[in-house]
Amino acid sequence: FPLQTRVTNYVSNPTFKANTCYFGTDFRSLATIESRTAYAAISSMLCMKAFTVDVEPLPEQPMNPIPQPKPELPLVDTGAMFWDVEYDSWYKYYVDYAVTHGLFSGKDGGFGTYDNITRAEFVQVLAKISGADLSDAGSYSGFNDVPSYEWYTAAVRWAARSGIVSGKGEGKFDPHAPILREEMCVIFISYMRNYKGIQIVPEVPLTTFADEWNIADWAKPSVYDCYSVGLIKGKDNNMFAPKATALRCEAATVFTNFYKKYFIS
Repeated sequence: FPLQTRVTNYVSNPTFKANTCYFGTDFRSLATIESRTAYAAISSMLCMKAFTVDVEPLPEQPMNPIPQPKPELPLVDTGAMFWDVEYDSWYKYYVDYAVTHGLFSGKDGGFGTYDNITRAEFVQVLAKISGADLSDAGSYSGFNDVPSYEWYTAAVRWAARSGIVSGKGEGKFDPHAPILREEMCVIFISYMRNYKGIQIVPEVPLTTFADEWNIADWAKPSVYDCYSVGLIKGKDNNMFAPKATALRCEAATVFTNFYKKYFIS
């Protein structure tokens, strides 16, 4: 009989004896509805008890909707917005995407395409992606070189309190320093594990970079994790260039991949 029912009354069914075990009998096959009466099988330990029950159909419950991917927004044309975004460049799609989704904005009248992205800027973008509350810029950030009420103060404070960044030692964050490629990887993986609880599942064959010796020991696991999930690629000749800085167009590419992978899909 229907799963969506409420039992309103029951009496012993004379066809079967109550409190008696029946083996090899499928009581569900006896379930029929006639004049709002049905046979129901109730299991208790290894024994089956048969009852006649009056049932009252319940209203059908709506099924939970299947989560759908977020709809893609039409991309803005950053080539028309910023003088330093070239139409035929490899990065234009990524800059278009990052600006469309509010991850990046302009800088000094352009996009700052070939400027290095700083550690403060990087954390600021991560906070935007997360929808972090950045209203409290007056509180202590946790670092001696991040004063209150700077445009990046709240983002750095949020990242530190969320276990995403830990600074560079001696109470310093070094907000205006260009972020290194190996530092980007560490922050991304810390964010995924400590803040989002994302399991790192490799998607591409692991490799050993030719300049692995130049990757800091504290960054090496994160570098390979980022590479394994396709967030960051190596350079020519199987090099990773861990101490190289990241341009804003390169950072827009990495953040676009990250956003599409973990926030859109």
